[in-house]
Amino acid sequence: MTNHRPHRPEPGLDGTYEDSCVICLRGTDTLLAFRGPVEWAIAGLAHLGLSRAEATATVENWAAEQGYPDGTVPAGDVTVGVRVCRECAEPSGWRPAIAPLANVIGCPDTMESRP
Repeated sequence: MTNHRPHRPEPGLDGTYEDSCVICLRGTDTLLAFRGPVEWAIAGLAHLGLSRAEATATVENWAAEQGYPDGTVPAGDVTVGVRVCRECAEPSGWRPAIAPLANVIGCPDTMESRP
């Protein structure tokens, strides 16, 4: 998958990229979540187009926001939510939703069976 960042857009009015797509950094209100071990989230972000280093840094930043010490990530299954615009998600075949955690992609090894 190719990286979708030909150039970095201007930050939002607050001077940050908060609430921006993790791939193209444009503002978005859509969310995609990965449920499983943190490696699943890293793999999912790489599938969306981030380099492995960017995907790892994104998950490490998420872990820091959850209160884990710098450079550490939780063990076991977690749900990592990231903002991804529809344009960046489409090439992967995934569809983000406009509701928090409405589209959770579970790791195949940890998915619950559904009737």
